[in-house]
Amino acid sequence: HFPRLPLEALLPMAAQGRAAAVIATDDPRRAIVACNERAARQGIVPGMSLNAALALVPGIRLEERRPASEAALLDRLARWALQFTPVVSLESPATVLAEVRGSLDLFGGAMALCRRALAGLQAAGLQASLAIAPTSRGALWLAHSGLALTVTRADAMPGLAARLPLTCLQWPQDTVVTLAGLGIRSIADLLRLPRAGFAARFGPRLLDELDEGIGRRPDPRRRHVPPDR
Repeated sequence: HFPRLPLEALLPMAAQGRAAAVIATDDPRRAIVACNERAARQGIVPGMSLNAALALVPGIRLEERRPASEAALLDRLARWALQFTPVVSLESPATVLAEVRGSLDLFGGAMALCRRALAGLQAAGLQASLAIAPTSRGALWLAHSGLALTVTRADAMPGLAARLPLTCLQWPQDTVVTLAGLGIRSIADLLRLPRAGFAARFGPRLLDELDEGIGRRPDPRRRHVPPDR
């Protein structure tokens, strides 16, 4: 997962010497969607309104978000990931999935593969949250929550659920707010809810996603096919 992809798609690392951020163009608040480390150290956070950011850091460099540039960078990252496996999928807007089970021995194990991938991304000036899990959705949960874990056993996912916040699900904000109002704070809390009641209130698709993440249900993905040239 690339949490700063909107910024990295517009500004190379060399141009990020000062506080910089990307603002949403389809938001009346012109909210911050990503910022670099210098801006973060000065208190800028994603979701902050443009006015609040300017009040905090008057000299911040601002760029308008460009979804086409982000999609192009994500496509390049998918092609880069093909060095580890021929089975790569895109999870827009800022995540790449790679099926590496068959590649682990070739690269010296899961930890060695992660170190090599992370070193390559850091050398390119990209910030990434990298995780391995037995299910694709489980890997998404770990990466989106910033847990740099390598999990190879399917039965380990339910045990990790208490460490996974609702935000890692990437569900609609109103759904997350409703669940938080019910005292639900983690995926473990969700798994304890009555399944029929949850599906009736929030829809069967979200219940399916929970099952996909912990391995109760298959989660097929569309394979990324790069152009011939």
